[in-house]
Amino acid sequence: SGHKTSFKEVLVSIQNINAKDMIQTSEVRDVQLAVNFESFEQMFNAAVNKLASRRTDNKKIMISNQIHSDRCVINLFLAGNAFTASELDFSQNHQGISADSMDMNMIILKEMATETNSSWMMENKTDKNGMITGMSIRFTVNRAPKESKSKNLVCIVTGKHPPRLNTPD
Repeated sequence: SGHKTSFKEVLVSIQNINAKDMIQTSEVRDVQLAVNFESFEQMFNAAVNKLASRRTDNKKIMISNQIHSDRCVINLFLAGNAFTASELDFSQNHQGISADSMDMNMIILKEMATETNSSWMMENKTDKNGMITGMSIRFTVNRAPKESKSKNLVCIVTGKHPPRLNTPD
C-alpha cells in the first residue's frame, strides 16, 4: 500500500486528545505500520473511547505492543470491566449484527479495521480461576517493509583493468 505510519506518533496524538490520566503505556516500542495515519488514528481512538466509556475508579487504559517480523500486535486493556455478549458477538461476527444496537465506537472500529487491512479482536481477559479481570481490544497490523540499507551498493569485481586504448593526446 505504500503507507508508513509511526505507531508512537499515533499514540502521542491519541494521548494529546484524551485526558492526561486516562492512558498508560507500558513497553511500547515504535514501529512503522503499513496503514494510513488518519484511518489508523481513527480506529485506535475509537478503541480508546470504547474502553474509556467503561472506566471506573479512574482506572487507566493500558496500552502495549509486541513487534513481530511482519506485523505488530497492539493491546489496549482496561481492568475491572467486561464487554457484553452482544459486543463480543458484533466484533467477531463478520455479517455484523444490526449496527443500530452498537455504539458508534464499535461501528468505527469495525469499518476502520477493514479499511486499514488490520485484524482486531475484543475479549474479556480472565485469571487462572476464570474470573474476568478486564476487557481488551487487540489489533494486528502489518508492518511497513523495511527499506533496504544498501541504496548505494556498488558492484565490485576483482580482476585486471580493461586494456587502455591508445588515444592521441
